[in-house]
Amino acid sequence: MLQSPSTILMATFQRVSADSVITDRHKNMDVAVYSVNVDEKWDGASFGSVFRMNKLQGDALNENILRIVCVLNSSNSSVKQVHYCSIILQPIDLKVDEETLMKLVPFWRTSLAPAGTPSTQFYFRQFEVHPIKIIASFRPGRSQTSYSSSQEALRALLHSVIKVPEISNSVVELNGVLLNHALVTFRELFLKCAQHYSWYVLRAIYVTKGSSLLPPSFASMFDDSASSVLDVFFDPSDGSLNLPGLTIEACLSL
Repeated sequence: MLQSPSTILMATFQRVSADSVITDRHKNMDVAVYSVNVDEKWDGASFGSVFRMNKLQGDALNENILRIVCVLNSSNSSVKQVHYCSIILQPIDLKVDEETLMKLVPFWRTSLAPAGTPSTQFYFRQFEVHPIKIIASFRPGRSQTSYSSSQEALRALLHSVIKVPEISNSVVELNGVLLNHALVTFRELFLKCAQHYSWYVLRAIYVTKGSSLLPPSFASMFDDSASSVLDVFFDPSDGSLNLPGLTIEACLSL
């Protein structure tokens, strides 16, 4: 008997603005999202809200949670030429429980399946993701007989390998990335960024549980795709990165 589909997560975007200026040489785009909320909608969920702007930052009504600035070169080449791309995410609250992760496993595995058609390549003269500050909470769960092998593998990773403890409002600071002259597809860029940040999340978990051993250092995920890579860190006093128009070198310490 087929089960009717049910909602796991619901994402709400509010106050999205987009500005674009097109010249003979460039296409300039500036996208700002002022409110993003992701809520759990399945029965028995541990947390109401999964993702939202940190409350200390949310008091400013004109503050955007996400800003993307992109300058494209006008070209007839099959390779899309990006002169400059910058992504800034303000400090966020992230609350995750194990049962929700298990419900998302089938979708994650499907998203990792190889694409059926060739992907468009992008040449980034400069690509930067500003450092990200997260106030994180995690609630472990129990094993269920209905779990698939993929779900059991994730559970074993969480409990036997990483040994993630229960986490409540722990501050996690993820390093930013600055790439120069990178040639990648969008899929490659997304996966490399995911691998980059997963290492820092893993390191933050080890620090949170007071482990004397930290995960080993890694070679940059982008070394085979860009001519130069910077792994940038920060420690702002208020956690804010409201610096429109400034690049990562101008506002952060290396």
